Amino acid sequence: MDVNPVAVLAARAGLKIVTEGLPDGFKGRALRVLDSAFESVKDLWSYDGGVVTHIFVSRGGAPTWLSVNQGRPVFLCPGCYAVYESRVCPECGEGCEASMKPVVRLPSGLPEEAPGWRVFAVEVRKGGERRYLSVVRDQRLRGWLSATAAVARERAAAAAKVIGEVLFAWERDRLRRAGITHAHKLFTARQLASFQAFAEAARGAGEGDSMLLAAAASEAAKSCCLLAKWYPKLGEVTPAGGVKAHWVPEYTAVVNPLAHDGLRPLARGVIASALRAQLRAARFVERRGGVSRVSYRVAVGDACVAEYPGRIDLAVLDPPYGRVRSYASLSAPHFYVARLYEAAAGLALTGGVSLREVEAREAVPRTGALYRVVKRVVERVAERLVEGGRVVLMYNTADLEEWVRVLYPFKAAGLYPRAVYWVLGEPASGVTVSAFRGIHLVVFAKGFSSGVHVVAGEPLLQAERLTRVDVEWERAATVKLTQALNRVFS
Repeated sequence: MDVNPVAVLAARAGLKIVTEGLPDGFKGRALRVLDSAFESVKDLWSYDGGVVTHIFVSRGGAPTWLSVNQGRPVFLCPGCYAVYESRVCPECGEGCEASMKPVVRLPSGLPEEAPGWRVFAVEVRKGGERRYLSVVRDQRLRGWLSATAAVARERAAAAAKVIGEVLFAWERDRLRRAGITHAHKLFTARQLASFQAFAEAARGAGEGDSMLLAAAASEAAKSCCLLAKWYPKLGEVTPAGGVKAHWVPEYTAVVNPLAHDGLRPLARGVIASALRAQLRAARFVERRGGVSRVSYRVAVGDACVAEYPGRIDLAVLDPPYGRVRSYASLSAPHFYVARLYEAAAGLALTGGVSLREVEAREAVPRTGALYRVVKRVVERVAERLVEGGRVVLMYNTADLEEWVRVLYPFKAAGLYPRAVYWVLGEPASGVTVSAFRGIHLVVFAKGFSSGVHVVAGEPLLQAERLTRVDVEWERAATVKLTQALNRVFS
């Protein structure tokens, strides 16, 4: 249950895989849809016999460190604008310091990929080779970019009309300063035409396929939009919202949503990536004993007033946390691709609500409504929780008072902690704004318990071996949680 249709679409797709598995033959049908979609917009993404995977654009300057190719840094010469992978520029003989800041002053007259965004380089995949081309030095490439951008604008006109509403209140100023005043401007015309082509190719797909394909397209929107930040050191984008909520980058890469070879993605976070994730999830379920034959209901709505089951064995509460002013704003690219998909493929995904309405109804820490909502939901769950049942709270903060405010409703409802687990949460790129990589699962049951089983140290050490984790920061959050549990439940 969520007020945001994007969260509901993701939950519906996940639960379908867990309870039913993927439809027979889904992989082949999904690939045919992807192939058909790419074929219909092939002229927008094909250059010199290869597939254009990234188009580098800027609202100002460009970095000297452009990307990484098979472990080798790729540079943009600040003097002659050549792109090279050696120690010095082969054209002018100058070297440059590797910088990911927009320090290169670009010349005027570069082609516009979107209003205010000029193209300075392109990545092309041909076979197993990845090539980087300088737009400044290649007149033929500049001509191709200008011509295909004009074609894309014509093809994306209908899509732009479908999602062309004025953007909502929170985070609006940052977007408007970058010229993003309406929803369709979150994407380039080339990307909109591609998402539309995918939805049209999926039209007529069976009910089971359609929802999964829609979820894949919506998931890809976080990388395939102008809010995704290009990170040269990784040679890929950091998805929108991963750096800051709608902090529009000065330069980024326009990702091709349809870049694929079979179901192997040719860029990070494209539609093929999301489809592969669904296939991996299905295989994981099979390895764990197969699907769970249970009934479920997923709906857009307010958990404070929605109808609950008469008996609850297990409830999982995943309220918003952190300092994000609007979670609806983070879901904007997903939301509008879902709306575009439903219009082109004839599905009902967003329930006719606007993102402004979603934002007005969401409960986040900044409004204070979060704590009222947690209190009401916990009360309603506790009334229906069977003996021996469990309630799991998914939350994290390093603020003691915030933990206390979130935990107190559980005590008031007669629910007491039994266990705490620290688990790895969001994927860590090393460039996200949040210092947290983990989340705490706090397990409650009816009736007083004299002790709480805490599992935090070992999984944190395991996580540190896998990815970048600020161990001291994560431990500090666990300490604050422990202190809050002692204060509330002692």
